[in-house]
Amino acid sequence: MNNGKSFPWNLDLTGVCDQCNRSRAHGNHQKCSKARQAANAKLRAEEAQAGATPAPRKSASLFWLLRQQ
Repeated sequence: MNNGKSFPWNLDLTGVCDQCNRSRAHGNHQKCSKARQAANAKLRAEEAQAGATPAPRKSASLFWLLRQQ
């Protein structure tokens, strides 16, 4: 989830659900989570069928090393 900022690990974490546009602090968002998972699974299946390779995952090893000191 890159929000266009200079650092890709700056996630766009808002208090509003992207599925129902309600506050995440109120109510159960289990249905929203299931809908989000289904949409992501469909997207991954379409990418796999098209032969697109997913972007490599960024490693957190630098942060792990810094934390160990």
